Amino acid sequence: MKEQWVLEPVLVRPTGEKFQIIAGERRYRASKEAGLSQIPCVEIDVDDRGVLEISLIENLQRRDLSPFEEADGLLKLCEKFLYTHEDVAKKLGKSRSSITETLTLNHIPADLREKCRQAKIFARSTLLQIARQSNREAMSKMIEEIKLSGLTRDDVRKLKDEKKGPGRPKGFVFHFRPPDSKFTLNLKFKRAEVSKDEIISTLRDLIESLNNS
Repeated sequence: MKEQWVLEPVLVRPTGEKFQIIAGERRYRASKEAGLSQIPCVEIDVDDRGVLEISLIENLQRRDLSPFEEADGLLKLCEKFLYTHEDVAKKLGKSRSSITETLTLNHIPADLREKCRQAKIFARSTLLQIARQSNREAMSKMIEEIKLSGLTRDDVRKLKDEKKGPGRPKGFVFHFRPPDSKFTLNLKFKRAEVSKDEIISTLRDLIESLNNS
């Protein structure tokens, strides 16, 4: 710390004859432990609401946050300031989908969070699979299965898909490429099974549509 100095200034606001740290409490403590007598600061004028917002945002930008800590922080930011997921994404410089996914972890009850910790389930992707279960019982069951079987992320996804049952059959795709390979034609049908006559009829409709365009 002494050699590198404090590159990012601490944000403060005046309170009487002293200053209140708004953002940078960890840097301030680290500089004191390193024996520094001065650190760079930026004085800003904000009200108590602004202080809370800045504090929450700074905390969410820490690299050592657990997925659950991040989810809790995002929820506080949304509830305190009535922010949408898009608002939070812009303030944190993240994608909206990432914010929405992380907030999904709040679906996991406190006691099941503790079960995850005891089972050493810390990966965000695995926790998301648990949070997306339909109910508390299903979440608890998946945690136990992961704990006993040591399932990987891909295993968890496969298990989830199996519980959903067979999905909708994929539509039939007709592929055609002429010998000279000048083009490739792909016709995708909604139904899984399509007869030869239906393909011919569709091609005729396509030709007619092109002629009339």
